[in-house]
Amino acid sequence: MKEKIVRSACGVMAAAAAGLAFSLTPAAAAVQQDEEPRRAAPTALVLTVQHGTDATAPAARAVTLSCYPTGTAGDHPSAAQACAELEEAEGDIASLSASPLQMCNTRYAPVTVTAAGVWKGEHVSYAETFSNSCHLKGKGALFQFGIGPGE
Repeated sequence: MKEKIVRSACGVMAAAAAGLAFSLTPAAAAVQQDEEPRRAAPTALVLTVQHGTDATAPAARAVTLSCYPTGTAGDHPSAAQACAELEEAEGDIASLSASPLQMCNTRYAPVTVTAAGVWKGEHVSYAETFSNSCHLKGKGALFQFGIGPGE
């Protein structure tokens, strides 16, 4: 008789353990899904353009750009295109380049651009001076937010 009771108790405990494991599985899946957005490293940049060669001079224009984890955001006028170009360049702003067929004049009217923030969780700091705003177009959409000659 004792043997039956022990077997029954073991069966009840096994069933309870299986039920507990089953009930934890959806909860564990929910926790895992909730953690996914937290694991996605953010991308958020402040981009500036200023006249001249001094990267610390007051900006003629500044915008924000956020690409991850929730899609594009910020006030960049071509956020989706800028994020796509950054993604293709793996966040390396220095390597961004548009069509090499662009024709620009040789007038010297320097513009300096900066980018500061994070790209997929890694700190980014970038500054570059271009001989004029036409040459800046070679960086693609990232710094195209309304600065031109005389602005």
